[in-house]
Amino acid sequence: MATSRLRWLRYGRVALAALTMLMLLALICHGVAAGEYWLEVQFGPAVARAWQLFSPAGAGVALLVLVLTLVLGRVYCSVLCPLGILQEFIGWLTRRRGAAPGNHPRLRYGIAVVTIVLLLFGWSLCLRLLDPASRFGGMVATLVAPWYTALYNRLFPDDMLIVRPLALPTLFIFGVLPLLLLTALVLWRRRWFCTTLCPVGTALGLVAKCTRLPLRLTDACVKCGQCQKVCPAGCIDIAQGSIDNERCLRCLKCLDACCFEAVAWGRRPAKAAAVAAAAGEKALAAGESTAKPAAAAAADARDGALPQGELTRREVLVGVAGVGAAACAGAALLRPGGVLRAGAGAGAIYPPGAGSAARFAALCTGCQLCVRNCRGNVLRAAGDGRPGLVHLVFDRGMCEFNCMRCSSICPTGALRPMTLPAKQRCRIGMAHFDPSLCIAVQDGVDCGACAEHCPTGALQMKDDGPGRRIPSLNPDLCIGCGSCEYPCPVRPVRAMRVEPVAIQVQADDPGEFFRQRREHAPLPKPAAGGDDGWLL
Repeated sequence: MATSRLRWLRYGRVALAALTMLMLLALICHGVAAGEYWLEVQFGPAVARAWQLFSPAGAGVALLVLVLTLVLGRVYCSVLCPLGILQEFIGWLTRRRGAAPGNHPRLRYGIAVVTIVLLLFGWSLCLRLLDPASRFGGMVATLVAPWYTALYNRLFPDDMLIVRPLALPTLFIFGVLPLLLLTALVLWRRRWFCTTLCPVGTALGLVAKCTRLPLRLTDACVKCGQCQKVCPAGCIDIAQGSIDNERCLRCLKCLDACCFEAVAWGRRPAKAAAVAAAAGEKALAAGESTAKPAAAAAADARDGALPQGELTRREVLVGVAGVGAAACAGAALLRPGGVLRAGAGAGAIYPPGAGSAARFAALCTGCQLCVRNCRGNVLRAAGDGRPGLVHLVFDRGMCEFNCMRCSSICPTGALRPMTLPAKQRCRIGMAHFDPSLCIAVQDGVDCGACAEHCPTGALQMKDDGPGRRIPSLNPDLCIGCGSCEYPCPVRPVRAMRVEPVAIQVQADDPGEFFRQRREHAPLPKPAAGGDDGWLL
């Protein structure tokens, strides 16, 4: 394919990248459902869902991205990855080209191996730090979404969005600090994050190494070096006349930079490859000193990749030792009583589907999607009042009984997807009643706000003397949704408070409970004056 025929592809790529950013911003800032399709195709979260939840949909998305990469190369990094698109925008905005990223195979392979091994042991620490979709979600949720909410509420006061104030540590850790680090990396080494640090990019790069349509330099190349200057991945080697498709991000900037149409997408035609191979063999037979490099360069140009050196025995041993160390670390941290399970955010209430503090800590990547899409306004970001993890606080709302948005939108499986009936019985906490603070007990006020809002009937107002009713809690029906704590009028400490539970379980079915109670209830006494109890 000639370069002139490929120029339009770059404009199409930019349009698709802009659409990806628009959809993800709409999802995070406004909860637009159409943005979930772009969230579903994020490779890192899809792999996590496939492994942690045995999700067929997650496995299908991961396989689809891998097939796309095998055919076209790392187009995912330039079209679907939000953090990659953000880095390109930062580079365009600053108008500054940093140094070439360089090739660091040991570092990127090491990070990818540690990420995979820890994920196999059920710990998403590396994904929490380096997954591009999660880090993009955290930055947008903390930096962009509050400004969008304020502007939208000012423009549309009749359809206001929920305001979610953020603590300064949360704003800095999830928003300011990652953005500053990302900007510094772009200004220093352009797309160094994508070619070295990102485990998703490394995994896709290994597949792109064998792509059926590699990007390559043709015989028309005059070695002017313009394509090498604009390449943000540093994957073009003019001296060798080749392109490393493992690190190529398919930004297609080289197509615009080349004035000689020397960049082609696809394998060299069989006739041209045969001619180049014959020329290399002829030179080798003639004994010329440049014969071997020429033959090697011809083969590399045909395959569209830089020559790869063989691994030494030392490198193999170091790799095996690194994998073993990562496996031992994951097993030690996740074993019963281990470091991670022992202190994983104890003392907080977690969203429905989290299971337990240890499981949620191991799988949550801190993308903040559940926080931004919480309709009850009860989810708080990690570190906002409680250490470590996303959690619930009932000071500004309650966990909506008919909402399961957080578990359905979670991209990594940290929150198990549930049906609405299962969510309505999922016990995330347990209500506790303090009679010493209750105004119905202390002042004889007929309040009943807690029982009035309880969706499962776990709270009932019982007679406690003439003209006085006090709350009575049935713990078997309580799900800890906060519908009793939030409306309690007592301040500053409420009489009804929801406390955490160690493991989320299913509470009793309210419908079955009250049906059985009606069946075993004593029959009413016959009405006075009737022979058989019928009123005349």
